[in-house]
Amino acid sequence: MSVQKRAAALMTGVAMILSLAACGGDTSWAARSGESTMPAGVYILSGIDAYYDAQDALTEAGTTFDSALSAEEVKKQILNSQVEGQPAADFIAGKTREYVHAYFAAEKLAAQQGIVISESDEAALQNNCNMVWQYSGNFYSQNGVSKDSILLMTRNYLLKNELFATLYGEGGERAVSEQEYQAYYTESRIRVRYLPLAISSGMTDEEKAALQEKANGYLQRAQGGEALSDLINEYQNELYDEAEKAAGENASSSSASSEPAERSEVAEGEYDLILTRDSTSPSKALTDEMFGAPEGEVRLVSDERAYYIAMRVDPMFSAEDYESLKPTLLEEMHGDEFQNWLIEEGSAMDITYNEDALKRFTPQKLNFKSVGD
Repeated sequence: MSVQKRAAALMTGVAMILSLAACGGDTSWAARSGESTMPAGVYILSGIDAYYDAQDALTEAGTTFDSALSAEEVKKQILNSQVEGQPAADFIAGKTREYVHAYFAAEKLAAQQGIVISESDEAALQNNCNMVWQYSGNFYSQNGVSKDSILLMTRNYLLKNELFATLYGEGGERAVSEQEYQAYYTESRIRVRYLPLAISSGMTDEEKAALQEKANGYLQRAQGGEALSDLINEYQNELYDEAEKAAGENASSSSASSEPAERSEVAEGEYDLILTRDSTSPSKALTDEMFGAPEGEVRLVSDERAYYIAMRVDPMFSAEDYESLKPTLLEEMHGDEFQNWLIEEGSAMDITYNEDALKRFTPQKLNFKSVGD
């Protein structure tokens, strides 16, 4: 995992035992609430999350970060900025405290709900932690974070996920109705059926013109009532024929045998796209055009990579696709609300901070030198 990813993108260990500070104070722990203790390494991870929150906020506000800058130079740019009307360091400090509040609230509320992490999930967490440490251990260790702290943080993330599902999932006290799911799904997404004709980088102008003519032919046929799924299969078989012809020619010239390409029929809706307004794959142009088109109207869209014969179809065409998206829809609908609730619950808890340990992390102390400088 790249250290340029936010620390919150990790999934959650046992307490990390840090060395004593030069003054002799115990800086192995950062905060305590009841029987729950947050190691200093987990607090530092929360601070790293908050640092990347500051960078995200600046980017959303229009700040650009030159790709030629080192991570240390980006840090300097961030810390010299105002984030949401306050110095970046103050923004980061405030966000870090919010993460601490949410951490302790999740521990307490998950216990109240009887949520426990299964053995299989524990094993998955350990494997994930080992992988993160393999790729990014140097970055974390040089910033005062141990593998155990990463494990503890990702375990807390999992508790939050389980708590969220318990409260908002089916049967939960904040459960979302089927009507709410469908309303949000159909407002935020469209379903698109499409035939892509790829423009290869080596095409001549004449070849591109021929491909465009072919695309226009498919467009007219689709507009005339032919099913897009039939046209997709026709074009796919044409590509198979070309591949088999090329393979045969290569086999003849090299005296080697070649297996024909395996053919399969595309069922209606099999490769439909479900797009949000900010989808850029396979094409931002396709997304923009389809969101402005009525259902059932076939259009030709193009960009530098392909011609697309496409139309919007009923977003509920596949109940299976819709059901598989429900966890994502639920997070989009109520994830921020849930996080804010955890912060509020945590802010009302009795939390003791170890100021000596907190001094171990400030954004100015973040060390990126071994990751790209």
